[in-house]
Amino acid sequence: MASAQHSTNIHIALDRLAELTGAQPHITTDASGLTISADVDDRLTANWQSLVDVLELGSSYGMTTTATSSRVWLRFAPGDQPSP
Repeated sequence: MASAQHSTNIHIALDRLAELTGAQPHITTDASGLTISADVDDRLTANWQSLVDVLELGSSYGMTTTATSSRVWLRFAPGDQPSP
């Protein structure tokens, strides 16, 4: 079960990514946890430090790049200790 702080961090990450991108982030869940992701565009790149602050809320994070797009993601796994 997620702690209250863990749940709060998930909501903060969703709200901040929506604010930074102007669109709702993508959410996927499975037995190993919850992943939030967003497409990288000029608007997001212009706010890179704010983006990093959001990504650090997760227990892990990164960026996936293909020939046609880039997407940032952060992961919250069950039992993870939330960031302070």
